[in-house]
Amino acid sequence: MHNTASYLKEIRESRGLSQAKFAKSLGVSLRSYQYYENGTRPLPFELLGRLAEQGVNLQWLLLGRGSRDLPAEEELEELKILAEYWRANYQLLEASLKLANTRIKEKYGGDVARDLLGSLMPSPEVELMFPHTAARSGEPVGVAEKEAAKRKGKGN
Repeated sequence: MHNTASYLKEIRESRGLSQAKFAKSLGVSLRSYQYYENGTRPLPFELLGRLAEQGVNLQWLLLGRGSRDLPAEEELEELKILAEYWRANYQLLEASLKLANTRIKEKYGGDVARDLLGSLMPSPEVELMFPHTAARSGEPVGVAEKEAAKRKGKGN
C-alpha cells in the first residue's frame, strides 16, 4: 500500500540527510517536517513545489507511480495544472458555502446555519493544504479554528 510519509522518509534517507537538514533544505521547521514524515499532517502544496524543484517525482511521492526521480517536464506541467484546478475548486466551494451561510442566516438564523453547514466546512487537513483560505474576518470558519476557539473558551 502506498504511504506518502514513508516515501518522504525514503527520499530523505536516499540523500543521506538528517530530518533537520532535509527540513532546512525544504524551508520548513524540523517539527513541521516531522509531522509530514510521520504522516500526522498532509504535505502542503508549497512543500510539494519545493520537493519537485529538488528533483522529486510528485506522482511517485503522492501516488506511488513511476520512479522517484523527477518526471519529464510535461508531467510536471500536468501536476501544476492539476494543483491549480483543485485550488480553484476549493475556492469555489468556499464561496458557495459562504453564500449558503449568508442566505440561511437571513432566513432561519445563525444557529440553523451553523448546524446545517458546520459539517461541510473544510477539515484541518484541507486548511493546512490551502493556508491562504484562513478566516480573514477573525471569526473561526474551519474545523481547526473552531476547535482552537473552543479550547480557548474552556480555559477562561
